[in-house]
Amino acid sequence: MKLLEIFGERIKKNEPLNRHTTYRLGGPADFYFEAKSPEEAAAALGAAKEGGLPAFALGGGSNVLVSDAGFRGLVIAYAARKTEIRGSRLAADAGAILFAAVRSSADAGLAGLEWAAGIPGTVGGAIRGNAGAYGGEIKDVLESVDALNFETGERRNFAGDECGFGYRESRFKRERWFLLGATFALSPGDKAELLAKIKETVVLRVSKQPLEFGSAGSVFKSLVIADGVPASIKGDVPQKYVDFGRIPAAWLIERAGLKGRRIGEAMISEKHANYFVNTGKASAAEVRELIAYAKMEIRKAFGIELVEEIEYVGF
Repeated sequence: MKLLEIFGERIKKNEPLNRHTTYRLGGPADFYFEAKSPEEAAAALGAAKEGGLPAFALGGGSNVLVSDAGFRGLVIAYAARKTEIRGSRLAADAGAILFAAVRSSADAGLAGLEWAAGIPGTVGGAIRGNAGAYGGEIKDVLESVDALNFETGERRNFAGDECGFGYRESRFKRERWFLLGATFALSPGDKAELLAKIKETVVLRVSKQPLEFGSAGSVFKSLVIADGVPASIKGDVPQKYVDFGRIPAAWLIERAGLKGRRIGEAMISEKHANYFVNTGKASAAEVRELIAYAKMEIRKAFGIELVEEIEYVGF
């Protein structure tokens, strides 16, 4: 196999993906590889295509649920993690940990990413899902993205307005691009104030999220109410959500009385209703069944169809 010929022992066979996901579950990938450069990523993807192997790009392992059966093909993680300040811009490899990018920009006195403090995963993953919190989103500060096409090997730079961003969406979810790096256009700020804001944001996350358990973060997207609040919940929704234009899925799940519901070792968190956690040795099947159950109950209670924010892998 060409993949093994090129990279030898760096290709891990039957690698358990529970070692690489924040859910701490998932079966093995047939092959697993950490690319350290764009050239290595291109060579691995090309060899996988030549060998007829499906390929999947894994970031920090958050926001995904991997099947108990694992992934039949090549899982490739991008291990390039450099961040660099260039004037008022931050350049970051897609494999850089998002918090490292947040911290390095604040240390340089640059504002625009502090809302992302504490969000798990990589820069590439955050771009792919247009990560957002506390009024900020990746699209607000992203200037450009460097990416590699899975199928053709074409390397292309996308301007921010070419990325097809939407609510927790981008063209990189809909098209097969392997993200290599990005540039963020930031604004001058006070370093001490930015670092204080980062600390405050992290403390807030810890207080609201069940970080003691394995999870993928928020399971469902918020309900966008551009066309008005559904009649089934009209009059009950807090005005702050109406003003913001989105109703948190956690509010709906809690209102349906689903906090604490369990299937096996999978549980809807008592602390944050949009976190479906692995309390110990949950299977991916249990988590997915619990997600399906919650969707059914919300549909029955309110006539609302929740949409997953997480991605299913290997199902």
